[in-house]
Amino acid sequence: MGYWQIPENAKRPLAHYATLLPATLAMLAGQRLVFLSDSVVVQRWVEAVARASGVQMIAVSKSIDALPAREFTAHFLRQTERYGAGTAVPAQFNQEKGLWHYWRDFRASGSAVYQKLLAIWLSKVLLMEEFARSDPFGSEYFAWVDATAARFNGRRLNCNFVGAAGRDGMIAHYRSAMRKYNRALSLNASFLKGDRRAWERLTALYREQLQFAAIQEPYPNDEETLLHEIIRAHPDLFWVLDPDEHAPDEQAATELRDRP
Repeated sequence: MGYWQIPENAKRPLAHYATLLPATLAMLAGQRLVFLSDSVVVQRWVEAVARASGVQMIAVSKSIDALPAREFTAHFLRQTERYGAGTAVPAQFNQEKGLWHYWRDFRASGSAVYQKLLAIWLSKVLLMEEFARSDPFGSEYFAWVDATAARFNGRRLNCNFVGAAGRDGMIAHYRSAMRKYNRALSLNASFLKGDRRAWERLTALYREQLQFAAIQEPYPNDEETLLHEIIRAHPDLFWVLDPDEHAPDEQAATELRDRP
């Protein structure tokens, strides 16, 4: 889990995370957590909440500029600019990821904030591969959990991800109702779980997709749209935790409202 404060982000006030992060930690009672942040104040607060929730935690200090995907953000910014160049705000976004990222996260927040958001979103998989290799707790499975993952409680099937069983060599995920080029996305990346072998395989494929999208695809990509392409090409690497998801409109509204 990671949390980096970006006060200028047009999407959510900081109070949003102050409410949902403790709720997410409560879900992780009895688990072991690596928490990343660039703020000592945030780390100390999360340590206190984790202790009260029965979560064993290691705090790791890492700035946004030190995130592994930071080097790609200028390229992704240019692709986002290309996507929206000369266009006007549409009357309906129709759950299209590119429109939300272009108009809300880039145009409303500005390029500096947008690059910070990109660094965080795009680094999830790369960070997981790092920790699966270093294995600070001697774990069999490794999971990314968004700080605000509790927002989905009661809104998707099998929302208690702590109880999700692992499958050797596979990545577990939830579904999404968002779209890319008006096609349904394959996953929501608020929770991703796999063993070391699965993360190593996924990271190799993800790096390829990251480099391709950075240079050749004029679209406001994030980690979910990149993973979507990998799932389409390598479905054997993934399994879905909520095969009978809620109605798309309800789920999409939740994702758009609560996306970092």
